[in-house]
Amino acid sequence: QDKYPEVVHLPEGAASSCMGVRSACQPGFELVVVWRMHMEEEGKVFPKLDLLPKVPQQALELDQHHILETAPLRFRTLLGVLGIEAALESLITSLCPADNQFPANTQVCDFIPHKELPASREKPRL
Repeated sequence: QDKYPEVVHLPEGAASSCMGVRSACQPGFELVVVWRMHMEEEGKVFPKLDLLPKVPQQALELDQHHILETAPLRFRTLLGVLGIEAALESLITSLCPADNQFPANTQVCDFIPHKELPASREKPRL
């Protein structure tokens, strides 16, 4: 919240069990990250994070590729690949780029920034 005060909010303050990330570009579009802690009998603690999209009905109707529907599963995949801190950072920066423009190399719907691949030097095999 300190790093992105204009888009990140904790509804219950510092002890909140959820975090809202509001889009800087699309009013009414918000992603809510909810977390719980699971403790095993041996004392191991595992955080569990879920993503809940909060969007206007019109956005759901326009979502022909079901991006919003699959966002929670894609976020879990991102957590597994990047870890909690980097996944949250990626999610936040995909919704609030510094210049309110999405860079050409960002897959906003997948929440996973990707690098452009250099052209292959090999000739295609026929």
